[in-house]
Amino acid sequence: MVIDPSPSLTVPPWTGGGASEPSGAYPERFGRRYVFDRPRTLTELSEDDRVSPASMGQIVNRLTSAGYAVRTRDPHDGRKVLFSATAEGDAVAGAARAQRHAWLDRQLQQLSAEDRAVIARAAALFNQIAES
Repeated sequence: MVIDPSPSLTVPPWTGGGASEPSGAYPERFGRRYVFDRPRTLTELSEDDRVSPASMGQIVNRLTSAGYAVRTRDPHDGRKVLFSATAEGDAVAGAARAQRHAWLDRQLQQLSAEDRAVIARAAALFNQIAES
C-alpha cells in the first residue's frame, strides 16, 4: 500500500509524483525492507515486490540509469546478476521515506487514540494478509 503525501507536501519528482517524473525511477522502493537491504537478483526483487520479472526489470533499469542502483555479478554464481543501491540511491530513498513518515505521523496525530488503535489493528491485519 502506498500512501500519497498531502498535496501541500513538497514531493521530489522521483518519488512517483506524476508527470513531472522525467526518468521514471522509483528510488523510494529502496526503502522497503526487502528490496535492497542486501544485493538481490531480479527474480528475488520481483517476487518480493509481487510484480512480474519484466516489470521489475524496467524498474531496475530506470534505477541503474539514474545512478540509484548498480548491477554486479554474483561472486558465487557468475551467471547471476545482483542489484544493490548506490550511496545516492540510499540517500534519496531515505529522504523520501522520512518525508512520507513525517506526513503520516502528522496525520495520525490528528486522530483520536481510539481511531489510531483501529488503524493499528487494521495495519496488523493487512501485514498478515500481505505476508501470506
